Amino acid sequence: MVVDCGSGTVDITVHEIHDDLRSLKELHRATGCPFGSTGVDREFENLLEDIFGSKFCDDFRVKLPSGYVTLMTTFEGRKRAANTVSSTPYNIVLPFSFIQSVRKWKGSTVDSMVKKYGSSDVSFDPRLGILRISASMMRKLFEPTCEKIVSQINSIIESKNCCSSVCDGTNLGYLFLVGGFAESQLLQSYIRSAFSSRLRVIIPQGVSSSILRGAVLFGLDPSIISVRRSKMTYGIGILNRFIHGYHPLSKLVVRDGVEWRSDIFDKFVLTDQSIATGDLVTRSYTPAKNGQKFSVLNIYCSERDDVRFITDEGVTRCGTLVLDLDDLHDYHDISDSNCKKLENNLNHNFKRPIKKLNTNQVTIPTTTISSPTTIDLVSFSQI
Repeated sequence: MVVDCGSGTVDITVHEIHDDLRSLKELHRATGCPFGSTGVDREFENLLEDIFGSKFCDDFRVKLPSGYVTLMTTFEGRKRAANTVSSTPYNIVLPFSFIQSVRKWKGSTVDSMVKKYGSSDVSFDPRLGILRISASMMRKLFEPTCEKIVSQINSIIESKNCCSSVCDGTNLGYLFLVGGFAESQLLQSYIRSAFSSRLRVIIPQGVSSSILRGAVLFGLDPSIISVRRSKMTYGIGILNRFIHGYHPLSKLVVRDGVEWRSDIFDKFVLTDQSIATGDLVTRSYTPAKNGQKFSVLNIYCSERDDVRFITDEGVTRCGTLVLDLDDLHDYHDISDSNCKKLENNLNHNFKRPIKKLNTNQVTIPTTTISSPTTIDLVSFSQI
């Protein structure tokens, strides 16, 4: 497992080594969650809102953005220095604009408002303009984000894909912690404390640059990952014959006296399904209407794998292909010479090579275009 902790997100991947260390099989689809180091910044902002009020902090952020940036930059330096052993308070120099704004907008001083907050973990030195945060308070600012990261890692480790496939049914063997946020000693301590008893936690040197080096190595040899997990369910919308008493009447469409069931989601690959390099998905379709010259193929996706129709909740259109079928009506013979002509024609139309060609498969479920600007209903059916 590789846990990439950045500023905004934490991205997690799980792979199994195959073929004598020459290739990787993805065991769990790549997962991203918004639990990066900016979560610690938000906790610091919440602390300021508790002391000075949320309206003041919002006004300061909008009206004096340079002062706000200076304040958060100062906190960033203290955040990077936070560790598990130090007991020394962390000093945050407040911008002069912040101190003046408190006096002007709140009619009070920073010192009096900090004292009114009434916490021994926070104090203010009016001579130096320094806001002091105790070491325990700084660690509390890290807790929510670190706990969310631990919870996310736990959910992946305990998933069926990771428990049933790795190391003959046992749990994962290694966890690599990388990324800019992985430099934090507090985060490292959380991860080691939560998982060192179950797997080996490895924090390489140069955790910030590890992702860059990995991206370069992958670019040199993309085939290193031989099996991946699909992030979503993908398919197309088609028509099929309507069966009374079985199919919902809301999907009944009558075209040229023939009853069709519309909006069918014909799935090519399911969410979390393993897909190896070179895997093919083959479907055979036929036009529901003779003489169709154009077709528009709409591609749909969903995070669920139990969807039935393209109108189901969570199904979205993610792509469209336009096919010119006019020239296909001239090729009724599937001889080698006609297949070669058809292949050349398709290569010309699509501007990309066709590796496999089957004249029974080139007509794809789609919509009929009755005029150059009008798109009619889906009018292809599955054989």
